[in-house]
Amino acid sequence: MCVLALVLGLVFGLKKDEDKNEVNVLDSYDNTEELIKQFPVSYKTTVNVGIEEEIQNRLLTGFVNWNRGFKTWKAWGNILYTNDSIYNVHGARLSLASYQDSMDVTLKQATILMGDFHNMLITDEFTAIHYDIYTGSQKENQLLWNLSNLNIMEEL
Repeated sequence: MCVLALVLGLVFGLKKDEDKNEVNVLDSYDNTEELIKQFPVSYKTTVNVGIEEEIQNRLLTGFVNWNRGFKTWKAWGNILYTNDSIYNVHGARLSLASYQDSMDVTLKQATILMGDFHNMLITDEFTAIHYDIYTGSQKENQLLWNLSNLNIMEEL
């Protein structure tokens, strides 16, 4: 259990914001190199234009904020998106508030953590990403792990 917590902390920069009544949102454009170490990108396009660098940073920062817990992710969403943003989720169109409410319910039942990027393609304002997600059941207290293509089930 301690090893898993250490791995989560090192690999994902995970902080237990949910255990406290505070929100620690990461919101900086000056930390991309540090974030790439937390979320390695296997294959990426060369990023050399201001807007491309900002997009890359926002993707990496979003992963850190997601892994810090729902309250932090929600606060991040309020910074990143406008109130009229629309999410297409499993065929349904949701407002930002509806999507956040849906994720709150989901994350009370499951643990979902963001992992490494396999591909990050950024050209001008176009972006395509392929990344790992690690999921587990809150009821079963387990996290399904997929590191280095090894499938290991760890009890928390």
